[in-house]
Amino acid sequence: MTDQAVRRSEPRADRLATSLQNRQNSFDVLRLGLALLVAVDHAGLVLAGRPGAEPVHVFGLSLGYLGLNGFFVLSGLLIIRSLQTRGAGLGFVRARAARIYPALIAMVLIATFIIGPLVSETPYWSGASILRYGLDVLRFGPTSSGPYGFYPGNPFPQEFSGALWSLRYEVICYAAAFFLFAIGAFRWKVGVLIGLGALAAAAVVWPPYLGEAPGGPIVAILLRFALAFGTGIGVWLLRDRIIINGRTVLAAALVFVLAGVLQRGLEPAATFFLAAILIWIGQTPLPFTAWYRADLSYGFYIWHYPVMQILTGETAITSPALMFAAGSLLTLPLAAASWYFIERPALNLARGPRRIKPTSRESG
Repeated sequence: MTDQAVRRSEPRADRLATSLQNRQNSFDVLRLGLALLVAVDHAGLVLAGRPGAEPVHVFGLSLGYLGLNGFFVLSGLLIIRSLQTRGAGLGFVRARAARIYPALIAMVLIATFIIGPLVSETPYWSGASILRYGLDVLRFGPTSSGPYGFYPGNPFPQEFSGALWSLRYEVICYAAAFFLFAIGAFRWKVGVLIGLGALAAAAVVWPPYLGEAPGGPIVAILLRFALAFGTGIGVWLLRDRIIINGRTVLAAALVFVLAGVLQRGLEPAATFFLAAILIWIGQTPLPFTAWYRADLSYGFYIWHYPVMQILTGETAITSPALMFAAGSLLTLPLAAASWYFIERPALNLARGPRRIKPTSRESG
């Protein structure tokens, strides 16, 4: 191969592929930031006890809504990278299970056998019913309950882990990506773009009418997360051709603002803007990422809601801002313990003894 052909085959220095090859990135910090955005929403919700009480909205979309969509964008990017690196085998399934279940099982055990007996306002050890909450969580079922007798006087009574509802959709996205990769669907990049365009078009046309159709809300949620997850996949597959820089982010922001003003096409516009700004920031290391070697986002995500519910039941906090600050400060040590003592050891074990000990940047 001539030098000219080699140069043509290599990604240009300004292409996304080049920056994504750099392991020194800021995606772990960004994921924790997205978890904090979700916590902003929940700080208002746990105090008010009703949907729509999120304290901050952008064109009708709450910060938590945007944060959760951002999670799925980054998840799609990192999952397709993992599939193309390791393949769609048992190793992938093992790694996904190790990423989700150990911390979730630990949370269920602590909730059921420690927190529940301590805070329950009714006789706790009442038979097999105390296990129902944990079984619902581990099978990705209903998440609007909690340990038996958990703060029945809270605005959201007896709800321990309302944030976990999104995990079932994350697992669905994992399974869909695994299947599509196994059948070779991602080799046809034009087909991926067509599919992504179809999802975006559906998000423009369908949501206003989904509430009137049977199963409408579920379809709307699936469409929302499929678009975000698929956007991350599309970015990775087209990384040799994509340039994401300040101009790209500005253009995406202008489209988002226009969609917000017109209230049309807001879902895909917000998703594409999130993808642009997250990858623009994430592809280069921030000043403090040299020492930030943990992925606290998952532990923070699963624990912040229980912490805020306990604060609601035990304190006189009425301000969403104060609830967010107190809840976040108390949750961060729990997230660190979850990462260092549960999540990271589980990932090491899942990858086997021949693997180099992974950094958090391989934990996506």
